[in-house]
Amino acid sequence: MPFAGNAQKLIEDLSEDEVTIVYKNAADQSTMKGEHKQSGRMIKYEPGKFITIVTNQGDTITYRQEDIYRIQRKRPYNMAFTSKFGEGGPQRGYHGEYNFEMVARTRPFPYGFSTVQGYQIFPWLRLGAGYQFLYASWTNDEPLSGEKNTVTAHSNIIFGDAKVFFTRTLFNPFLDLRLGSSLDKGQGFYYNVSVGCRFGLRSSKRLAFNFSMGIAQSRNTINTNTDRKSDVVIRGGFEF
Repeated sequence: MPFAGNAQKLIEDLSEDEVTIVYKNAADQSTMKGEHKQSGRMIKYEPGKFITIVTNQGDTITYRQEDIYRIQRKRPYNMAFTSKFGEGGPQRGYHGEYNFEMVARTRPFPYGFSTVQGYQIFPWLRLGAGYQFLYASWTNDEPLSGEKNTVTAHSNIIFGDAKVFFTRTLFNPFLDLRLGSSLDKGQGFYYNVSVGCRFGLRSSKRLAFNFSMGIAQSRNTINTNTDRKSDVVIRGGFEF
């Protein structure tokens, strides 16, 4: 009875360790004859020696390495559009994020940082709010004196953020949408849509690094020409 109870628990845990063993019977005379298959959850594996699995029926079976033709590992269902959170993916709850921002432009060349504080509602959706600061400097030639004049400018933006993830593993491609407004006097609407990837750490369920690239446009002290084309924004940082 204790064994049956333990086996039942293992059946319920069938997931990412599910494998199919292709093996031969002891009575088989040829290594290419009499292939048999058995699927189950791998609970112990000694490379070159044996593998032990628990089948869907609750049976615990050990196969010796010399009796195995091959081990087929089942790819787990890791798409994020489900209610189940993955081990390596974003976890439910609060998440903070800090990023280095760089705008790909010839002149000026804005750079700075952003922070986003949000909540992971589903494995595929995180909502939050954030702040972005950009700084730029460039040199102008005075038309009369011919002297060079250094000009600096900055931008302060607040925004709402929605991030959609596509997997529940350590490797998470995502789509990020920011909508907000500049805090600088007389300025207005800001948007940024980008695609990127989150790289989780096996040693931590919370800490991860991210990289993304996207299109942004705003009317601020760095970009006063609202008719100009949208800027390409490159972003990299970490979350906790």
